[in-house]
Amino acid sequence: MTDKDHKELYALSSTEVEENDTEQISEQQTPEKRHQDTRNHRDSVDNSKPNSHKEDSACCQICGKCFRTQKYLSVHIRIHRGEKPYPCEFCDKAFRHNHNLKCHLRTHTGEKPYSCHLCEKSFKQSNDLSRHLRTHTGEKPYSCKLCDKSFQQNGSLTRHLKSHSDKKLHSCHVCEKSFRQSSHLTSHLKIHTCEKPYSCHLCDKSFRKNQNLTIHLKIHTAEKPYSCHLCDKSFRQSKNLTTHLRTHTGDKRYSCKLCDKSFGLSHHLTNHLSTHTGEKPHSYHRCVKK
Repeated sequence: MTDKDHKELYALSSTEVEENDTEQISEQQTPEKRHQDTRNHRDSVDNSKPNSHKEDSACCQICGKCFRTQKYLSVHIRIHRGEKPYPCEFCDKAFRHNHNLKCHLRTHTGEKPYSCHLCEKSFKQSNDLSRHLRTHTGEKPYSCKLCDKSFQQNGSLTRHLKSHSDKKLHSCHVCEKSFRQSSHLTSHLKIHTCEKPYSCHLCDKSFRKNQNLTIHLKIHTAEKPYSCHLCDKSFRQSKNLTTHLRTHTGDKRYSCKLCDKSFGLSHHLTNHLSTHTGEKPHSYHRCVKK
């Protein structure tokens, strides 16, 4: 098999991924990467007109797609037949393509062949490394078409788009707040119950969210992986670095609608609004007694 054949077969199998992998891959790939995958897929698919197929082309009788050779058609047919000829020896999962099995096996072996050259972290998949690198570079390739916000992950953009919708289907039975996502309601309810299921093993603090515990643990390790390229400051969270960068750029994106003042931080605007309304910017919830 030639190098071109290897490339075309990999492009075909990469495009026709397992159903349960589709969401994960779309989350992690950048728009540029998905464009490259699409272009590679066209290399294996025969896009010539129906009346001008090459002699060695083969067409799927189920969906009509045509391929350069019978070999690529045979791989494609597995989607329609539900064939998964590559089983995992450690669990009951099976895959259509050998390279998908190899990727899956790393969940059992713990192998992490993709290492970050900027820190000590390693990853099982190359696209996980690509996503991680954005925490160092600050790259946000997923932009909202309805506002000026951008995101490092496609999933974050998807969740953000719901903020432009007025629908809030998940209501709190304790107070009058409603939420667009059920997970947000679940997190909110912990305010009323004072539930803090995530405990630090190094001190006696507990948290409502696992991500808050993860952030807290960096206090004990003194880890600050997010460094400013304009000064020598470092931060525990990427959002703190993003906020800090505004001190260099002079960005004041939070504007008061009642006067001409603008602020670099949202909570500074919230505090400022209280000078117009007289309301206290922070309200505290009491726990519901069981």
